[in-house]
Amino acid sequence: MVVNSIRKVEYVNINLPIHWFINLLKIRIIIRTTQEVNDMKELDLLGKRIKELRKNRRFSQEQLAEKAGISSKYVSRIEMGHHFPSIGILGKLGHILDVELKDFFEFAHLEKSAKQLKTDIRKMLDGADVEKLKLAAKVLKTLLR
Repeated sequence: MVVNSIRKVEYVNINLPIHWFINLLKIRIIIRTTQEVNDMKELDLLGKRIKELRKNRRFSQEQLAEKAGISSKYVSRIEMGHHFPSIGILGKLGHILDVELKDFFEFAHLEKSAKQLKTDIRKMLDGADVEKLKLAAKVLKTLLR
């Protein structure tokens, strides 16, 4: 069996015991299933990130949909991780939300628990001088109102 970079599988004409062939098929199924799970996780995170950016701009789903020329139902499906928007739709959403395309894929913070996030914030604040601490306090006070 030869596997190239585009995951095309070619079978070479050799005599393999049947249990080897079955094991190879099982491995292929496991790889495909793992990739699908990872894709679903990323799609879910993309949807959460789009929702986060929309809420930061204080748009409802309906307002965002109207500005993008799509249905609010489609926006809902994107945010729930049920649909992956085309690059054209992502471009429109980025323009409306005033973010770059790369910003849609910065969702590492969405994968962390509240405890992990608090730990990360404490670490950032540990090395800050007084002026940066004052600024951080103002920003947090504004965000948490």
